[in-house]
Amino acid sequence: MKILKEPRQIINKIEGIKLIEMRGNQLESNCCGGGGLYQILHMDRAYKIASLRLKDIPQGVKILVSACPSCKMTLETAARNEGLEIEVLDIVDLLMRAKSG
Repeated sequence: MKILKEPRQIINKIEGIKLIEMRGNQLESNCCGGGGLYQILHMDRAYKIASLRLKDIPQGVKILVSACPSCKMTLETAARNEGLEIEVLDIVDLLMRAKSG
């Protein structure tokens, strides 16, 4: 579907949020390891892939936002397993938080 600009435009309109792209983003994005049923069928491998993806997060980032529920769940679990202090949100959750103040 190549919906790339629109989520970024939305995030950039949220006051107090600065969009910082991960290495490997948009059309150059790497898989999080959780696509389809892969996370369920190959959990250990999925979290290894997610751990690699987490290394693409620039230092100092506090919130990781995804528009994919599978990516959100996989990256959130991998971050917790790695002891990373980063919050993983779906873009809808970020919008709800911004709206509620």
